[in-house]
Amino acid sequence: MPSRSVRWLGWVGLFVLATPARAQAVDDRSVCQQVGRAAEQAFDLPPGVLVAIGKAESAQWPWTANVDGAAEMYRSKAEALEALTRVRSPRPANMDIGCFQISMRYHPNAFASMDQALDPAVNANYAAQFLRTLHERTGDWPRAIGLYHSATETLEADYRNRVMALWKDAPAEPVVDEAPRWRVISIGVAVQPGVRVWSLSTMPAAVGGVSLPRVITSQR
Repeated sequence: MPSRSVRWLGWVGLFVLATPARAQAVDDRSVCQQVGRAAEQAFDLPPGVLVAIGKAESAQWPWTANVDGAAEMYRSKAEALEALTRVRSPRPANMDIGCFQISMRYHPNAFASMDQALDPAVNANYAAQFLRTLHERTGDWPRAIGLYHSATETLEADYRNRVMALWKDAPAEPVVDEAPRWRVISIGVAVQPGVRVWSLSTMPAAVGGVSLPRVITSQR
């Protein structure tokens, strides 16, 4: 989750590194976006939504962790793995790991090991699956985005607004995955025998349902 403080461990930043290391840093920074887009396709998410979450969570740096509210950013997976598996005192209550900052406290069975948690593709796939589950529960992408971060209303709203601002591919209209459910609001008999006239409305009608043209079908 977004941090309150950042520890740059043993380095000043990506852009003051020697040339070979800088090239590696640029490659590593692109990894979160690449695996995010692949996971969006694999789990049928709207384009760009997981990438936006990655920007909010880790600034798209794969070797990032948040340990009890303090972000730790490492130069490589090897450095991150060594630091995050080292015994700490006191023992951290929570660690958020990787491109999409999966919480080890709230998702204890997400990964088989810290090495797997730091694997960008595995991290992205779990994040995508979790976001898809939240959308199936809520039926609303902005709501699912907020719940990805927190179920606390104020935290959810702040996070949702932040990610929506980063989501460049966000649809102008609400995303609807399922066809509308219909109910019959009136049945009549057409002038021609053996034909019924069905007048339909979106369900529930009490929430701004819009009447549709009558549908004429053979009577059965």
